[in-house]
Amino acid sequence: PSSITAFASRSATRIVWSGDADESRYDVDALVAAGVKNAVAVPIDGTGHPWGVMTVLGVDSRYLSSATGSSASIVDISAAGPPVLVPDNPMLDTGALDTVSDVVSAAVHRVGVESELRYRSLRDPLTGLPNRALAYDRIESAVERGAAKATTTAVMLIDLDDFKSINDGLGHEAGDSALVSIGNRLTRASRPGDTVARLGGDEFVAVCENLSGPEESI
Repeated sequence: PSSITAFASRSATRIVWSGDADESRYDVDALVAAGVKNAVAVPIDGTGHPWGVMTVLGVDSRYLSSATGSSASIVDISAAGPPVLVPDNPMLDTGALDTVSDVVSAAVHRVGVESELRYRSLRDPLTGLPNRALAYDRIESAVERGAAKATTTAVMLIDLDDFKSINDGLGHEAGDSALVSIGNRLTRASRPGDTVARLGGDEFVAVCENLSGPEESI
């Protein structure tokens, strides 16, 4: 909790330590004892808080610079490979670490967005239960597993009688509240591993697998 990495995470700021043993913002005793001469900690930007911190430690004080560029020489590292640029005075470009951090941040953010979109595409927006598409997928998978293990899978369709009277008499907000309440009650009544889904309107489905027979579903 007192390391340079933790400090960079808390402050959400890039931290460059150039070997000062008297640094008081974070603990450097372990770094000094290990012979570390410099360190750079770059937060990976998240939503409201860093997702993590990329930390680079150096044991040679010559290889640390906040410069964004330096002179370079062309070196042909192999007869078959392309020529590469190598700095005349090799330095750790901390600005490049910021770029890498930004790339990682963008990648993590994209994964998060894609995961959220995938979640929403398979969930009923009102109740948060699995929707029709996910329910059908769960049914298919459960039936296949049941056939392989010689167990019974129960698919129970649940329709609310006279639900239209709630919407007509009390309004759609009351109807939505009733649907959410019913979804919660069905979920509480189900076993761990069962699936309760909303197919649409006032229709729900419960998928129960690993039953010894049809009578167990009652």
